[in-house]
Amino acid sequence: MTFMGGVNLGGGGPFHIPDSTSLLVLIGAGVVSTTLGWSLISSAMRETPAPVASLVLLLQPALSRVRDVLFFQRPTADHEIFGITLIFAAIFLGSIRR
Repeated sequence: MTFMGGVNLGGGGPFHIPDSTSLLVLIGAGVVSTTLGWSLISSAMRETPAPVASLVLLLQPALSRVRDVLFFQRPTADHEIFGITLIFAAIFLGSIRR
């Protein structure tokens, strides 16, 4: 938020929350996405073996990128696709039981 505020100020715009509805939306988004999400992850990690939990956590950024491409049509370079493919391959290899 500070970065976005700085960019906004640099462009000549104001750095304030316009109304109480916007403030509640910002607080709600922070509480739901951060607090609730990590609370669920933390509680699930207690019930999951450490290797499985770590592999699932490694999936988060890669799946986030795939979601951006599929749902938001984010442009993706070839090297980014290659990197995501490597991540998925490494997670797959890490999940194979010996």
